[in-house]
Amino acid sequence: GLWKRWAQLEARHGTAAQMDQVLAAAVEACPLAPQLWLISAKQKLLRGDVDGARAILQQAAQAVGSTSEDVHLAAAKIEVSNGDIQRARQLLAAARRQAEFSKEPCERIWMQSVQLERESGHTNQALALCKDAIVQYPHFAKLYMIGAHINMESGDVKEAERWASDGLEKCPRSVHLWIVAADVAAKMDKLPLARSILERGRLRNSTITEAAGAVGAAQATLGAAAKQHPHLDELWLKSIQLEETRAQARHMLNRALQQCPRSGLLWAKAVELEP
Repeated sequence: GLWKRWAQLEARHGTAAQMDQVLAAAVEACPLAPQLWLISAKQKLLRGDVDGARAILQQAAQAVGSTSEDVHLAAAKIEVSNGDIQRARQLLAAARRQAEFSKEPCERIWMQSVQLERESGHTNQALALCKDAIVQYPHFAKLYMIGAHINMESGDVKEAERWASDGLEKCPRSVHLWIVAADVAAKMDKLPLARSILERGRLRNSTITEAAGAVGAAQATLGAAAKQHPHLDELWLKSIQLEETRAQARHMLNRALQQCPRSGLLWAKAVELEP
């Protein structure tokens, strides 16, 4: 709004002190606007004032409570950037508790908590957090994807398959989860299964006839669906990549372009497959 534009004006033409004054007035006038707090903290970071950014985000967390995940995620990011993983862990845990108490959604905070443990090499803690998060957010597809990837990284492909399968039961409209499931099958040297998974994923995400409950009708309209998932072409691309010969890949590409004729992703692949 107006405060944000004023701050941008000072950033271009004013001094650092003038900008700080504007931002201080902005958060005082609009304490529940997380973007103003985040802009203020970012300006401190750009000047190398890490402690100043921390202080601003602490005030922001008190002001907005659990209504803004961005504030809590920004605070944790500062600590990670400065190598204080334990402090980041504490901030994310506090944000989760606060959100649970206030009944505010915080799936991104849970996801970042999982990723923090994963990137720190604490696989068991990451998976435990992921399972706890799924209890609260069973339809958040990214949690299942992360769980599958963690298990793939640790070599437990069978468990990765279970994570992907459980995810598809809850999130059948997640194109990226179908791709993960296919990746797991391919990792197990089950290429026919991987192809089948992608075929089912395309069918599930390419038509709008599911409300009628008619699988046959869905198959009949597969090539000319009125509405498609915006990432449907990614499923087709994965299918093309799984083909073992250039001829098979081109055949799959032709099918893909019939359904997604405006996909830049698929046309780029078409150029790549040109002899």
